[in-house]
Amino acid sequence: MPYFIYRHIADDDMRAVLAYLRTMPAVSSIRPEKEIDFPMSRLVQLWPQPVSEEIIAPPVADTVAYGEYLSRIARCEFCHTPRDPRSFDYDPARHLAGGMPFFLNGKTLWAMNLTPHETGLGGWTKAQFLARFKLHGTPTPVPPEANTLMNWNAFAGMSEADVSALWAYFQSVTPVPYQQEPI
Repeated sequence: MPYFIYRHIADDDMRAVLAYLRTMPAVSSIRPEKEIDFPMSRLVQLWPQPVSEEIIAPPVADTVAYGEYLSRIARCEFCHTPRDPRSFDYDPARHLAGGMPFFLNGKTLWAMNLTPHETGLGGWTKAQFLARFKLHGTPTPVPPEANTLMNWNAFAGMSEADVSALWAYFQSVTPVPYQQEPI
């Protein structure tokens, strides 16, 4: 879980998540103790950093800023921006340009370019973008060979205003040509 991304969730949104989780029935489970080899066992203790100030989401009316906020907490950058496989550092010159390899069901798939470049969302309309998010509004089983990288069911419930804000933000970023990262 890329916990470092969730430190940017606004306090009000985090309270809403906690309120929702508290409505869920408790589940009893047994989880084995995690064993992490040295030196990683020490390094992982250094990564979490406390949040020292209140985090406030941008106003919904500022669609670009709000879309950037949603993009960040939805982890768009994590999959759609090439990063060093040995770290979480990403290439700022290729922000949201796609091309990250993922391995799924014996196939290699690459994340899509979300910039307004012609190799990304440059050829899309806002209506097509909105429709793509709604396509999987009703969860249905997907055979492994038809699976995609994007967890569409998880995002299909977003409001049209939120998806529109994502669109506005993606249209505001620097267009970058798509290229597949080496594997």
